[in-house]
Amino acid sequence: MVDGKSQEMSTKELSGGGRIHYILQPIFVKCLEEVDPCDDLTDDDIRMAIQNASGARNALFVLEVPFEFLVRRQNARLLDPSLQCLRFVYDELMKISHACEVTELQRFLVLRKHLDEVMVKFLRDGVEPAERMIGNLIEMDVSLC
Repeated sequence: MVDGKSQEMSTKELSGGGRIHYILQPIFVKCLEEVDPCDDLTDDDIRMAIQNASGARNALFVLEVPFEFLVRRQNARLLDPSLQCLRFVYDELMKISHACEVTELQRFLVLRKHLDEVMVKFLRDGVEPAERMIGNLIEMDVSLC
């Protein structure tokens, strides 16, 4: 299902890997585009960053250092959309895991229930490390300020 090779491919709605791709491309990209990079950033902030980067000398050209500093500071605002994307992908993986049940398992209720519990635990156990990784990556970039 994730790689698009399912026998029961739907032509009515996105599912599996197609849905995950849709989450990562149009949905996540739209969330990132909605983050205003200039929010909480005044002209005075920009001017001060440029003056501080120039030091005591006059700069003929505007240095890139102040802009890198300001962008990194704004990158902290990407945490919420990134975590939201993670939750969407997790939900889709849960749907995929339930859709992958074979009909032969219907006869073995205890086995099916145990298999479902193991799959849910496996996916749930991956959420916290993924959240930490996303937070750490953004924090590392922001801490370079």
